[in-house]
Amino acid sequence: MNLFLRICFGMTLFTWILFTYSPTSGYSRITVGSAVLPFLFSLGIPLVIWKVDIRNLNISSIESLRTYLFGNDDVLLVFVLQYLAYGLLVGSWMALDGARLGIPSYLMVPCLAMTMYLGPFGVFVYACVRYYLRGKVLLYDTLFEEAERAEIRRKDRDV
Repeated sequence: MNLFLRICFGMTLFTWILFTYSPTSGYSRITVGSAVLPFLFSLGIPLVIWKVDIRNLNISSIESLRTYLFGNDDVLLVFVLQYLAYGLLVGSWMALDGARLGIPSYLMVPCLAMTMYLGPFGVFVYACVRYYLRGKVLLYDTLFEEAERAEIRRKDRDV
């Protein structure tokens, strides 16, 4: 299990370095744009969790959660894989969005590092940088912009 975890951390670190310094390169497009690693990590979760007995888990008690999470290596591995997968998905979106908006890499590097180590706080810092530099308030405005462009293309095609 330690070897598996080291491989996952190594692949994660390599991917973070890729989309920190070159989010639009060919290798980054494969790892960042396709979300290969988060999907691979998600496949590992059921393989580990099938061995875990969740019948005695009490999620309303912090003591029970502490004992359950940190007392069982398999459960801890599931949570680490989940953290790595979500971090990579969010980080890849941030890297691609920052590249699309032309946010300088000297501002993206700290945001991505904070996202890797501090999770949602890094996304908050990125949202502040994004708003300050580009006036973009909504983190999902790219989805709305793309939806509007698709609607215009559809109307043009129908005419």
